[in-house]
Amino acid sequence: MKLKVLGAVAVATFAAACASAPNNKLSNSQSSGSKATETPEAVAKAYGDDAKAMCELVPRVYAFYAERASHWQEACQQAQAEAASLTTARQGTTMLEHFIEALWDNHVSLGVNTGISPWLVPSGSDMWLDLQGGNVVVTGIRHDGAADHAGIRPGDVVMSIDGRMPIEVALARIRTGTNEIAASRMAWALNVAGAGYRGRNRKLVVLRGGDRLEVELGIPAPAKSASPISARLIGDVGYIRFNDSLGDDATIAAFDKAVEDLRGARGWIVDLRDTPSGGSTDVAEPVMGRFITKAADYQVTRPLHEPAYARQIEPRGPWTLSGPLVVLSGRWTGSMGEGISIGFDGLKRGTVVGGAMAGLSGGVEVFNLPATDTNLRLPAYALTHVDGTPRPDWRPKELVQPDAGGTDDPALERALELARAAS
Repeated sequence: MKLKVLGAVAVATFAAACASAPNNKLSNSQSSGSKATETPEAVAKAYGDDAKAMCELVPRVYAFYAERASHWQEACQQAQAEAASLTTARQGTTMLEHFIEALWDNHVSLGVNTGISPWLVPSGSDMWLDLQGGNVVVTGIRHDGAADHAGIRPGDVVMSIDGRMPIEVALARIRTGTNEIAASRMAWALNVAGAGYRGRNRKLVVLRGGDRLEVELGIPAPAKSASPISARLIGDVGYIRFNDSLGDDATIAAFDKAVEDLRGARGWIVDLRDTPSGGSTDVAEPVMGRFITKAADYQVTRPLHEPAYARQIEPRGPWTLSGPLVVLSGRWTGSMGEGISIGFDGLKRGTVVGGAMAGLSGGVEVFNLPATDTNLRLPAYALTHVDGTPRPDWRPKELVQPDAGGTDDPALERALELARAAS
């Protein structure tokens, strides 16, 4: 629906919580079978036990707990009070969703959802919202998502979400530590509020110039592409876009075929603006290895209780992709996509064009909660650029709007300029 003019947002067991290997993130759609018996008493006890287990687990293994510690006990009390009145496993999932929101971290999630679960950000979102001068402003639009199709664009001011002020909707997602809310927490709340919930359309009113515009949005994320890679020649530049496929083993073969088909290109553009679900080093490192001629460090892993260490890439393939390289990154560049972006920058192999990325902090490990066998995904170690910059804080040197929506793509235009100039 277009805008309507009305007038001038490796599984580890609980007992072995610190032993699982990094970078074994499960897909957002994976769910675990609940062990909770469907009687009200059994459900309440099982989810109460899991809430208690989470209260103990998070301070021990969550890499960013220190920033959330001040209200974690309040969240624990709320979760256990909510668990006591549960009668179904579906209600239990909702309770756990409320609980993890106390960590206001888009990299924390469950391996199960219901028909009314919140959409995950960024994988289930279609617009990026920021607080600017007291206004909630759209600063990014996901290509081919619901907001893009509806005609919402960066610069639009969101006046209401489902008939309520966007700040009010965001504050409803902040249930603990409400006396003092950090700017980063409010930014998280605005974006989960903008993404909304499964099974519900969103009704927005936005202000553009002197016009109030009304739009109804359905499922935020675009349809999944049938191919892990989209590739073509743009003039003499090889363009390769990853279609949210960095966790798909088929991506390596698709990438190798794409570059073989484009062999002879004088420069390369790697587009990571559709990688919100992240992925695996088992995919990312072989891809990056095609662009280098000698082994080098590309990212630093910083475990909670062990010394930091650098991850290294080895050259790979029958031939090296030479010539200039430009990498495109934006708000829907998530997790492993962010790792590739800072990696190429750290390797000094290519120029990154775009802006702030998804800001998914750290590397995820997966834990089974003991009573219901629900999968809980937590960032258990921090990740930084090789120069020590935390990954969420890093920005490209070439700052160009990467998520413009519509047919305009200033970031790609700049990437082409750089690739051609260098070649």
